[in-house]
Amino acid sequence: MNITNHHVLPFDISLSFELLQKHYKERLIIEKNELVKQHLKGLLANFEQHPSLSSGIKKEEELVALKDIIDLLMGDLFPQALGLNEIKAASIPFQPVHFYYSTRFENIIKAAGNDFKFELVDFTEDEMYIMSCNYILATQYQVNTDYQKPLYYPIPDKDGNIKTYRLAMNADFVNIQPTERVTKLTSEDIDLLLQSYDNIDLWKEKFPPNSWSLKGFVLINFIDVTVDTIISDLKSDMLNHTISNDNFEDFQNDFRRYFNNKHLFIGFTKYDSNTDSFVNPPGKQVASYILGEMSELSCKTGFCSFSYDKVIEEKKYLTISDIDHVLAMGENPVLSQLQKQGFKSCIIAPIIVDGILIAILEIVSPNKNDLTSINASRLDIIMPYLVATTKRSVQELENYVKAIIQNECTAIHPTVLWKFEEEAERFIQDSFADDSKKALFSDIVFEHVYPLFGQIDIIGSSTVRNEAIQADFVKQLELVKAIFSAAYKEEKLAFYEQIILRIDGFVAEFKSDFNTTSEEQLLHFLKNEVNPIMPHIGQLSTQLKEQVMSYEGVINTETGVVYDKRKDYENTVQFINVQMASLLDGKQKEAQKVYPHFFERFKTDGIEHNMYIGKSLSKDKPYNNVYLRNLRLWQLTSMCEMERSFYEIQKDRSLQLDAASLVLVFGNSLSIRFRVDEKKFDVDGAYNARYEIIKKRIDKAHIKGTDERITQKGKLVIVYSQKKDELEYLRYIQYLQSKDYLEEGEEIVSLEDLQGVVGLKAIRINIKYQVAKQKITYDDLVKEIEK
Repeated sequence: MNITNHHVLPFDISLSFELLQKHYKERLIIEKNELVKQHLKGLLANFEQHPSLSSGIKKEEELVALKDIIDLLMGDLFPQALGLNEIKAASIPFQPVHFYYSTRFENIIKAAGNDFKFELVDFTEDEMYIMSCNYILATQYQVNTDYQKPLYYPIPDKDGNIKTYRLAMNADFVNIQPTERVTKLTSEDIDLLLQSYDNIDLWKEKFPPNSWSLKGFVLINFIDVTVDTIISDLKSDMLNHTISNDNFEDFQNDFRRYFNNKHLFIGFTKYDSNTDSFVNPPGKQVASYILGEMSELSCKTGFCSFSYDKVIEEKKYLTISDIDHVLAMGENPVLSQLQKQGFKSCIIAPIIVDGILIAILEIVSPNKNDLTSINASRLDIIMPYLVATTKRSVQELENYVKAIIQNECTAIHPTVLWKFEEEAERFIQDSFADDSKKALFSDIVFEHVYPLFGQIDIIGSSTVRNEAIQADFVKQLELVKAIFSAAYKEEKLAFYEQIILRIDGFVAEFKSDFNTTSEEQLLHFLKNEVNPIMPHIGQLSTQLKEQVMSYEGVINTETGVVYDKRKDYENTVQFINVQMASLLDGKQKEAQKVYPHFFERFKTDGIEHNMYIGKSLSKDKPYNNVYLRNLRLWQLTSMCEMERSFYEIQKDRSLQLDAASLVLVFGNSLSIRFRVDEKKFDVDGAYNARYEIIKKRIDKAHIKGTDERITQKGKLVIVYSQKKDELEYLRYIQYLQSKDYLEEGEEIVSLEDLQGVVGLKAIRINIKYQVAKQKITYDDLVKEIEK
C-alpha cells in the first residue's frame, strides 16, 4: 500500500531520511565525545545497510519492515525525558501518516480509539493542493504569499470530548526538487495566482500534479488550543458590542493585527435589497470607502458585471490586488472611488446573516498586493464573529426604528408600561397554570386620575380646504375649455361645443355653491368624457399637441385632476403639525421628569393632546396635587408658546393659516381604561363619559345667546364648570401676564348648553405674539406653584 498518495498534490512524495543522514554526518565531524561518535557511527551504518532510508520509502511494507531502525534514527529528535510532556510526531509531508510519536501523543491517539482517523478541520482537498503550491512559491520562487491558514486536528479523548490541536510544523528535513513536469512560472503567472486563490484549475495548470519531488519528513508539534477554540465559539454567540464610532478604532486595529499589516483600513456599507443599492446606514457610524462622499450607489452601476455576480449574486469575496491595473482595463465606479482615496488593493466581502446579504465589509490598503485572494481566505476564520456582531447591529437598528414608530404612532406610553408588564406576567402565569383554560389579557384600569385636554386648531380648515379644491377645479376647467375651443376650430364637432357648454356650467356652479355632489359629478365628467379624448385632440395640430401635453403635465397622474392648491394646503398643514408636535414633545420630556403622567397627542387639522395624572399612574413615586397644578400651568405655558410658534414658522410660506387654542379643565378625578379589544385608552364609566362628550363638541360651541364661536383667532380659551377652577386659572393667567405670555384684560363668558352638558363657562384672553421678556422654565413653574 502506497503511504504517500493520500492526496492529489503537486508533489511526488517519498519518506526519506537523507537530510537526517546529512545532519548526523555533520555532527560526527565536529563531535569530540567518543561515546557520542560511536553512537552516530552506529546510526549512519543503518543508511549503508538500507539505502531506501535515503532514496525514499513509498510502501507501507517498507515502513513496517524498517520500523525499529527508524525508531532508532528518530530517538535523538524525540528526547525521552520530554516524551510525556511534548505532543509531537514525525510525519510524511502533506500526508496524514505519522510514523513516530512522543509518548504523550501516542497516549492521546490510543485514547481516541481504533476507529479514529486524522482529518483536518475545515480544510478541503483543493485547499491542501493550494497550500502545497504556496509552499513551492515561498521556497522556490521566494514569493511571500502570507499563506497562514492554521491547521487543526480534532481528537476525542477517552471520554469522547473533542480536543482541538493546532499543528506547528518543522520542515527542516524536507528537500524539494523540480521534475521534468515542472512548468516554469513567469512574473505574470505569479500575479495571476495571487489574484486567484479559489481557482483550483489555475493552480493545477501552473503546478501540475507530481511535478515536484518532495523527499523527507516533517516534525509536528501539536498545540492544544481547545480552550481558545471554545472562547472563540463563545465570542461568536456573545459578542458584547456592535461596530460603532466608540469602538471602531479597536476593531480596525484587530484587523490590522490579524492580517499583519498596519496599513489596512476597514469600512462598512449597508446593502439595501429593495433597491439593490449600497447605502450608508442611519447615523453613518463608520466609514464607507466604496461610497466615499455619496449616500447611495446602485450596485449594478457601481460594479462591473463580474464584480456584481461575485459579490451580490454568489455572495463571495471580491479581491483586487492591483486596483490601478484593473481600472486600466475598464470602468468600475466602486474601484474608481477607492482609487481617488489613494487605495491600491482591496477586499470586498459580503456579510451574510441567515442567508441574506446585509452589508459589505471593506478592507483597503494603499499598497499593491497587500490584499490578495490568498490572505482574503483568512476572513473565513473571523467571519462568524463579524456576522454575529452585524446581526445584533441590525436587531438594534430595528429596535430603534420600532421606538421611533412607537413615538410617532399611538402606542403604550412609557409612564404606564409597568402596569402592562405586570399584567403580561400574570397572563403568562395563567397560561402555564391551566392548559385547558385560555388565559385572557385583562383591561388595564387607572383610577382617580385627573384629565387635561388641549388643542391648537386651524381656523376654518374645512373652508380653506374646499377653497383649495375649488381653485384647482376651476383652473383645470379653464385649461380644458381652452383645449376644446381650439379643437373646435380644427374640427367643427357639436360634441366639442356641448363639452364647452358643460364646462361653463360647472365653473358657474363651483363659484356659487361648491359641494360634494358637484365634486363627484365633475370627477366623473373629467375621467370619462374629457381625459379619454385628449390623445385624439393632441393629434389634430402641433399647437393642440403642445396644449394637451401642457395639460397632462399639470394634472396628477393618479387622480387625473389638478392638485396645486390642495397640495399647498396639505403640505402647509403637515409642516405645521410636524413643527407643533416636535415642540410639544420636547417640552413633554421636561414635564415627565417632575412627575410621570400619561400623555398622547394627535395630528388632525392641528394638534390635540390628552394628559392624565394621578397616584395610580406611578408605580413607586408618591403623588401630591401640587403636581396636577404644576402640569396645568405647564399646559397653559406650552399652549402660548405653540401658538406663537404657529405663526412664526409660517413667515416664508405662500399659504398663511390661522389658529385657535383651547384648554378643557375637568375638576374631578376619573378612571381610564385600556380596552384590549380596541387597543386604546378611554374614560371608564357612564358619568365620566361626560368628559368625552365635552371634548368632542367644545370647539364648535357658541357663547350663550350669540352666534359667536367660543374659539377665536389670537385668543386662548379655557373651558371649565366649577368656580374653584376659575379662581385657580385666573391666578395662572395673572402669572403668565407678568411674563408677557398673555395680554391684559381677560373675559369670562357662559357657553350654550351642549347635549347632556350644561353650566360650562370659559375664560378668554389674548395671546402675546411678541417674544416674552424671559422664557418660562420648568423651575419657574414649580416656584410659582409653591407660592
